[in-house]
Amino acid sequence: MVSFALFVGDSGHGYRPGLVHPYLGAYGVSFLVVFACVLFSRIQEIPLCNRIIAVLVCILLYFPLPKKYPVNPVKVVAIQNEDAPLEDYITATRKWRFHHPAFVVWPKYALPEDIRRVYTDGNKIMQMVRDMKTVLVFGTRTDTGNRQGDWRNIALVVNPLGELGRVYKNRPVPLFQEGIPGSHAYPISTPLETIGTPICFDNDFEEIDRKMVAKGAQLLLAPSMYEASWSREEHLQHALQFRSVLARPRTGDGCWRRPVQG
Repeated sequence: MVSFALFVGDSGHGYRPGLVHPYLGAYGVSFLVVFACVLFSRIQEIPLCNRIIAVLVCILLYFPLPKKYPVNPVKVVAIQNEDAPLEDYITATRKWRFHHPAFVVWPKYALPEDIRRVYTDGNKIMQMVRDMKTVLVFGTRTDTGNRQGDWRNIALVVNPLGELGRVYKNRPVPLFQEGIPGSHAYPISTPLETIGTPICFDNDFEEIDRKMVAKGAQLLLAPSMYEASWSREEHLQHALQFRSVLARPRTGDGCWRRPVQG
């Protein structure tokens, strides 16, 4: 249902969000889809005003947001490979070094352990970042230090000079063991752009992205999980959930100030 709600604003324009997505989000649009279907299923039983409402809902859902992208896109390389060893991520990323990506994004659990405790992995990552002169955003976990078993899923951002910042996942998936939720959503400054780094399920809620953009994020880069066991439809639905990020929020001239090549 959510993927359908994101499709309806497409009209052949590459799955662009519709006009109402910035106001309602994917779940709100899904509600409108069901609401309109119910009205049409009872078209003979409802007053004329309700019929008009159903038609207006369909019209609103049909039109996509206009493109307002300036030139000079940001180059982003995204590597998605669940449960891969670190060497595979590094090898796959280095294949793109001649494209000179400004940013590289790895999955939400690219490193399953706290990088501060695995110095060898940290050195390998920093060497790759220095060689490619890029900014790397990847998901990992960090121990809170309070007691054994307390940890958080984080988005860690590094560049050739070292760590630029880390943001905790605010919205762990319900009923899953995803650590302690964070309570702050702030952007991270990089030499090229100020970026927001929501993690996977954070993007199911407009609140996290809106907070990051309101505080200055110009680009959202989201480490996420795509299970290899998922069907093609499940992968597509999960990917389309992030498309509504393009419609969020309406502060200044928007979040995506430059288009992305990747």
